[in-house]
Amino acid sequence: MNLSLDNDPEETILSEDTRALLQQAGWYPGRDINIDGYVQALLAEGYPVFPVVKKFLKKFGGIEIKFTFDTVYGTIASSVHFDAAAAAAAVYNEGYVSKYVERTGTPLCVIGESENRNTTLMMDQEGKVYGGFDSDLAFFGETGEQAIENILNRQNIRRLP
Repeated sequence: MNLSLDNDPEETILSEDTRALLQQAGWYPGRDINIDGYVQALLAEGYPVFPVVKKFLKKFGGIEIKFTFDTVYGTIASSVHFDAAAAAAAVYNEGYVSKYVERTGTPLCVIGESENRNTTLMMDQEGKVYGGFDSDLAFFGETGEQAIENILNRQNIRRLP
């Protein structure tokens, strides 16, 4: 069964398992945190902070989700977080993110990290989420919520040229 976050029709439908992991990580319906620190840090690092980024960070800023998934090699522990300030400080904007911007053809703002802080998560002005690691770039979802679902379930992540 799928549940909509906050009964907001604009939100992507999330699975019960994803919602449970979010709640274990500290998310709750109606979450609306102060994001001034994230916005200041992102602007200081040279990122455009779109309204959709602000909306996403108010709901998910500071959340870190720890989860496991099974592979042919066994169970692997992973995490995804939405501490935009820490993520922005951890990646070289001019060296990496600017290259991702060139490849996507759209400005991007850092929103967090996945794969145990190895992949930088970025959102464009439409709310689409991308993930970059060195020269690798992937599309994670049409919305932040869809990206969370895709990351936690290891699905629908498309590598980009």
